[in-house]
Amino acid sequence: MSLPEAESELQAHLSDRFADSDWRLALKAVMDAEGDTDLALRAVNTLEKAAFGRTGLKLRIPVCQQKPAQLTAAEQELMESINDLKERKRIFGTLLTIDKILDPAEERDNGDLPNFEGGDQAIADEVRREIAVANGEVIEIDSDDESEEDEPSFTRTEILKLSAFFVLNYGERSY
Repeated sequence: MSLPEAESELQAHLSDRFADSDWRLALKAVMDAEGDTDLALRAVNTLEKAAFGRTGLKLRIPVCQQKPAQLTAAEQELMESINDLKERKRIFGTLLTIDKILDPAEERDNGDLPNFEGGDQAIADEVRREIAVANGEVIEIDSDDESEEDEPSFTRTEILKLSAFFVLNYGERSY
């Protein structure tokens, strides 16, 4: 098979995903072998190892040149409603752009929100707890007198020594 035939077969198989630069080295390696199967296999194996060693993934997503018709229609309908409200004197001042309406600064991540590592379930649990506290179902006690630091803590070695002490002095008991 000649180089132009191999390229046309690849183009037919990959259609619009074919990029000549992606296949140039592989095609050159095989064509340089000129019938020597062992040399071609070694070249392809070398390229395979190089490909597996690549850490990045190359994605080619075509850029959408225009907004979908449904999005454009929805934005236009929203702006018509806003203009109607402005004419009825229900909106005062300067009208916001569609981008500022759909992405208000107040809703952007401002960093002062608590971090919930448990995801949606942790958020739901926290909301339920706050509602229970507000309804008086749960009483929160913040005690300054007792802290976790005041409680005795034992190392594993100390626990083993205490266990040995009790066994030696009081014997083993089965419960």
